[in-house]
Amino acid sequence: MPKPLPSSLEPDPLTQQRRSWADHTLGRLYEATAGLPDRNVLVRPTQRHEIQSMLAFRGIPVTNRELASIDLPDEGMRQQLPYNVARYVKVMGEATRDVREEPVAEVLKRVARDLAGLSAGSAPEEELPWRTTPRWFGGSPEQAYLSATPPGADLRAGAEQLFAWMDSPLEMTFVDKVALGAFQLFTLDPFTNTADLLHVYVTLELIRSGVLQDQILPVSVHIDRNRAEFHELHQHVVRSSDFNSWVRFFADGFAEQCGYQLRVVRELAQLPERYINKYMRTVKADKRRDGFARLVAILPRFQVVTSQLIADRCSFTAKRARELLLKAEELEFVEHVEVLRKTKIYEVKDVCRALDLYTGMTPERDLHVTEK
Repeated sequence: MPKPLPSSLEPDPLTQQRRSWADHTLGRLYEATAGLPDRNVLVRPTQRHEIQSMLAFRGIPVTNRELASIDLPDEGMRQQLPYNVARYVKVMGEATRDVREEPVAEVLKRVARDLAGLSAGSAPEEELPWRTTPRWFGGSPEQAYLSATPPGADLRAGAEQLFAWMDSPLEMTFVDKVALGAFQLFTLDPFTNTADLLHVYVTLELIRSGVLQDQILPVSVHIDRNRAEFHELHQHVVRSSDFNSWVRFFADGFAEQCGYQLRVVRELAQLPERYINKYMRTVKADKRRDGFARLVAILPRFQVVTSQLIADRCSFTAKRARELLLKAEELEFVEHVEVLRKTKIYEVKDVCRALDLYTGMTPERDLHVTEK
């Protein structure tokens, strides 16, 4: 069984530098999103990226618009999501709420149970989905022995030791803790769905530690894009017990994805002024603009909107909300995409563009590869 995790870590200078930069970018993202009244504009695209990475969702397509429709006030306007997707959104919504008050390990185990069986489209299991035999990572017998644990009681004992470590006082930074916790979770592989729980663990730690407020960082993007390196670094730590390169991997991932989310936040923050300036160029100078100003202050908070949502958020009548949305459509701020129950659903074009462009985007160093 793998060695117990340490309670402190002494990284080398390069790791300290990368870790410090990750801490800095996480802090900037926290500050940039602290004042957002509706962080779901970041949560839903993040959840889509995580869903796309999960084994339980292979072959199940889901779009940003479908997930964004969850936040519409009228249930009749919401897209019908596949069972697995709807289950994930519900479970993660509860988990990110509960972890503010409960230990990370307890919430993680609950998520493991609630998401178990999704790959088969079945209802969640009542018990924890413990793995009864070790999953070997391949390579030589020595490598397999080092990176897997015996089945049965020893496996559960190792997992419970890890869960106790997660919620114990530790003399290490947030980045160090998350990197080590993810390493041991991946190494032990205690559940049948452990592979789908790495991003859940990191997300719960982010929120429990107060580093971020919601599920707004797509953790799986960095791991998926660098899967081969992830496995190589894991084997390196197994053999050497040197965590430096592993911690740097997670630090780089945090810094990378925080940078992209900060671009989204900055882009959205510029939209109200851009919209109101364009609006004023199209109307008479003495025309009242207070209603439209309230509308454009709301639009950057959502990917999709309806007249009911605008009326609720801006304290408009339904008629006034429809009129303003028609004007916004004329100015190409929103685009009518469908009608459900005689209600028009609009996409906020610039919000969707910013999310598509930046959330989970490919690093510049990888563009020459993806464009070939």
